[in-house]
Amino acid sequence: TMLYDYDALRTAYKYSDCRKSPSDQSCAHVLPEIWNGQNLLVSQAEKEGFIESKVGNGAVGKLAWYIPSYTAKKDPTLLSIFGLTETANTTDTKSNRQKLADTFKRPFNWKDYCELFTTDNCTTPDDIAQRAPETSSECA
Repeated sequence: TMLYDYDALRTAYKYSDCRKSPSDQSCAHVLPEIWNGQNLLVSQAEKEGFIESKVGNGAVGKLAWYIPSYTAKKDPTLLSIFGLTETANTTDTKSNRQKLADTFKRPFNWKDYCELFTTDNCTTPDDIAQRAPETSSECA
């Protein structure tokens, strides 16, 4: 996979010096991080002889997302990655994107800030905005 560019390691093994490898081939001698899901490919690469055995460094990687319990109770599909994917519980991918936008909201734009969080629609400069937006593109 491109995330783990084993071809670059093969090229480095073949040419020893990446400066001597063809310019259209990726070339690297070090792949500093490999997660457990790559065990089969790592084992194959070890057998081919272009990488050394992997060694753990003691670090533990973790990918996660967090939601408050009231959100989980309101929509239990969000407890799984499948509830976040575009095709979750729908055949219309745009509706799931809208569901995620509605659930997790979005950052406020400049116009929203002025209208919702200031008492004078940004006519007085503050730490966030020096003035209200003046064009439609500034409002977006």
